[in-house]
Amino acid sequence: MFWKGIMLNNPLKSWTLRFLFEQWGPMTLGSAIRYRNLVVRKSVARNRSRTLLALRMRRPIAGDIWLRREGSDKDNFREIVIDRVYDGVTDKIQDCRYVIDLGANIGLAARLFAARYPLCRILAVEPHPGNYKLLEKNLSELVGMGRCRTVRAAVWDRKARLAVAPPPEGEDCYYAMFVYETLEEGVQVVDALTMTELIEQSGFPVVDLLKVDIEGAEVSLFRGGLSWLTQIHTIAIEFHGDSRERIGFDAIMEHHGFQIDDSNPHTVLAIRRESSKLQTRTTKVVDAIHS
Repeated sequence: MFWKGIMLNNPLKSWTLRFLFEQWGPMTLGSAIRYRNLVVRKSVARNRSRTLLALRMRRPIAGDIWLRREGSDKDNFREIVIDRVYDGVTDKIQDCRYVIDLGANIGLAARLFAARYPLCRILAVEPHPGNYKLLEKNLSELVGMGRCRTVRAAVWDRKARLAVAPPPEGEDCYYAMFVYETLEEGVQVVDALTMTELIEQSGFPVVDLLKVDIEGAEVSLFRGGLSWLTQIHTIAIEFHGDSRERIGFDAIMEHHGFQIDDSNPHTVLAIRRESSKLQTRTTKVVDAIHS
């Protein structure tokens, strides 16, 4: 009756109790309270605090992660950690040793993959300077263990001078990164690397999982030479706007021997038809190297 009285007499407390019960488990109670305060403040007004919010997680990521109080980190956290939009990917890929994360943002997906695949190594690629700074903090332990490398760059179909563009007006994604080619002086620029160059930098013999969330730049990624696809086993890609049609993604995947899985509304999977055989061979090679 006590809890029922709270529910009936104070709707805010009712919501807060439900919220804390849901989050206490994935994170510590103190972290759940701090996260609740962030959500409430964000629903009322934008929070201008420059201090980072630290959350101590239990699952699906273990350990501390840091979010900015303003911007889209809260949404990124909800998607990856609370709503677990990549479960559809990790459920289908049982063994994963090598991951390239394009559009790694602040490192939450990389942390998730590292937790799901304890033997995997990750190359995390992010162009936005603010995102990249926080990504380095969130991935510092993995980097220290030799399991992760970070690269501040944008992926493109060729060498190019890329400028940083703000998100479309009215969108609540203050830390999203849009890039475009420019010759203009005095603008913030980022190095553009091709997929072939990134694979070379990774040092990976194959890429078991290529995660792609690059705010529309996927059009450029699939516009140039595609010989790098022979080194990829699985692609998990989030399309933006009509990029899937502009790329001709389905036809490209069919031509290069991938089967498309549309069962996840957030992420399209393209799985090489013989990836299970390739993964078995790769595992045996890796095990032989480490033995």
